[in-house]
Amino acid sequence: MKALVDEGCNFLPSPTDPISLYKTHSLRWLAQIVCQIVKTVQLENEFKIEGIANLSDFSALVNELEALDPVSCAVHSDSRRSDGSVPHQLQPPDVVRFAKRLDGLLDLLDATTDALAATWNQLSGEEPFHAGGDFKPTIQ
Repeated sequence: MKALVDEGCNFLPSPTDPISLYKTHSLRWLAQIVCQIVKTVQLENEFKIEGIANLSDFSALVNELEALDPVSCAVHSDSRRSDGSVPHQLQPPDVVRFAKRLDGLLDLLDATTDALAATWNQLSGEEPFHAGGDFKPTIQ
């Protein structure tokens, strides 16, 4: 998500601070910016993959992932459940299903990052870009 935000923040009226982007670990914050970028560049119809039909599905999966926080569960003893169990997403066969959803998410983010780079190239003179309204790039 950081790569997508880095590539796409130029389309926003107020670009994301690079230091904040580098330091953040908040998937929800990054997801909010991704949604802003996708809406600004009008990629809502293309921002889908099996299991993620729209921006709401994307946000829901990111919220589920952040709430799960498997690294924290495994590393910090205070995050572990008292009975030693792990969240259902990490139990077989749920972990396989969840991993496939995450693979789809990574593919979607990768494809969108590439699309944003191509769109930015169009803006920089190769081809005209029409986003409608009073859209103006933040970097000229």
